[in-house]
Amino acid sequence: MFKKYFFYFFLLLTPVFLSLQKEKSGFNVERFNRIFKTASWLYQYDVALWYSEDYLTKQGKKMTGETVPDHFCYQDHDSIWHIIYGKYEENNFIPVYHLVMDSTLQVRSLKVSPGPCAKIFYARALKTAQQEMKPMLDTVGLRFNFYVRKNNDGTFKVWVFPGMQPDGTVVYGGEYIFTLDPSGSRILDSKHYFQGKFRGFSTDNPQNITLDYTDTDEPTLGGILFVWEYKRLFPRIFLVTRKSVSSVLKDHTGQYYWVHMSR
Repeated sequence: MFKKYFFYFFLLLTPVFLSLQKEKSGFNVERFNRIFKTASWLYQYDVALWYSEDYLTKQGKKMTGETVPDHFCYQDHDSIWHIIYGKYEENNFIPVYHLVMDSTLQVRSLKVSPGPCAKIFYARALKTAQQEMKPMLDTVGLRFNFYVRKNNDGTFKVWVFPGMQPDGTVVYGGEYIFTLDPSGSRILDSKHYFQGKFRGFSTDNPQNITLDYTDTDEPTLGGILFVWEYKRLFPRIFLVTRKSVSSVLKDHTGQYYWVHMSR
């Protein structure tokens, strides 16, 4: 089924080695590294949310319900993550909690202004994308994760992927990307990938799992994010496309690295 050679590499660390491997294998390393860079940022977004939720839980604070139904994250110029919980209503976002997480994963709370949040455009971009996705979300009945980031030109990007479900099932098979204007109120462009159905795996019984992306020639952003996000929950995750198989291994120091194999 597969060719008999593997080619290993540590992402974004050895570009000369990666270039040589690309020539031998035909695998588009530059494309993969570019997409993995985005996937890594999305994973960090999730980490910021996880640690902020843990912090608020320990403080006895609520993160859902009528008071704080909405949230978003962003990084400042010092790469500090900001996580803001609040409520978007009547074209305003009123913050309730404002947390920051540094590079050591330490979380602390900042004083919240009583007025509308200055970062309202992030919340508005999320709301616009959520409204666009609502017919599909209401139909499939799955929980989705939304991520927002401000682009260098002032526009916003919103990514949408199926998340971990309340019963612990992890889902893949669809991914949606929106570009919005600087106000966050108008969608300028949208792209999506959907396999026709969503598939999932239970995390209750960890085992090797395979993500079927054989309708594509190369790994998608959603597939790469799935592997990187849930690598600790399964012994091995294989991302199989029409031309390759990708997976993540751990070295003797506990660091993860990608492995690719041509089919």
